[in-house]
Amino acid sequence: ALPYFSKLPKNDTALYYSGISSIYLNRLSDAELLFNKIPSESIYKNRSFYYISLCYIFNHKETEGLQILNRTTFTDSIFIIKKNELAKAFVQH
Repeated sequence: ALPYFSKLPKNDTALYYSGISSIYLNRLSDAELLFNKIPSESIYKNRSFYYISLCYIFNHKETEGLQILNRTTFTDSIFIIKKNELAKAFVQH
């Protein structure tokens, strides 16, 4: 999927899905850069913070990842659930 998205014009949709694809390929730094390029007015900006936090967590920077989660107010119910599940998992460890 990543080669396909890289050929698209750099719009918010392509950046968002390229970032997700990069996470799955364990290209965490690339993913973070892509998510950070998403304009603040994009519908994907709020969602991107969840994935940016995952990049930090997968890079063994759990504190930074959890800080991003804690300061982000998600607007999609699925990301609210994911945020709570992820935070709960770290409290249990």
